[in-house]
Amino acid sequence: ANAFTEVQAATTFNGTTSMAAGSNINIWAGGGSTTLTNNGTIQGAGTISQSYSGYLTNTGTVDANLTGQTLSLQPYALTNSGTIEATNGATLSLNANTTDSGTISADGTGSQVQLNNMTLNGSTHTLSATHSGGILLNGSTISAGTLNITNGSLTVANNGYNSLTGLTVNGSLDMVSQANAFTEVQAATTFNGTTSMAAGSNI
Repeated sequence: ANAFTEVQAATTFNGTTSMAAGSNINIWAGGGSTTLTNNGTIQGAGTISQSYSGYLTNTGTVDANLTGQTLSLQPYALTNSGTIEATNGATLSLNANTTDSGTISADGTGSQVQLNNMTLNGSTHTLSATHSGGILLNGSTISAGTLNITNGSLTVANNGYNSLTGLTVNGSLDMVSQANAFTEVQAATTFNGTTSMAAGSNI
């Protein structure tokens, strides 16, 4: 059965929270605002969602680490100064505007971080794809910060409008665009490595 937990007041996780596929932690604000703060480790699969204005703050680690499964973050807004990652062939789906001063990464074959219809802000943040991990842009903007690609890839979803703004890109960027995908480079964006664009790519 799918487990459902509702957070109705300011709550802090300091230890390890393991989520199984199908589980849901819902941050319920009830007309005000409620924040779930993770200082420890949230790992596994499932969904962290919100009702009304439910916020998620991460200073620890959020790790999608169940092979072939997805951990979806869907708060009203997310603040990250820790680590948010996909490992072990899992998917981390991010569906909230995010202020980031930490690290968001996809590490390992089959691991993917999906940025879905959101804006990623933060002048000191690091977004990375390593060891055959991948970043998927799906109608999203990455603003400022650093994108590190080490034997990884950046995929632009089909029919998606995406923007890179004031970003520093390090490493060899394998930019794989699906049909009708579009990426706009705004402000001062620097590419420091080799950029490969597949057929159908459009900047």
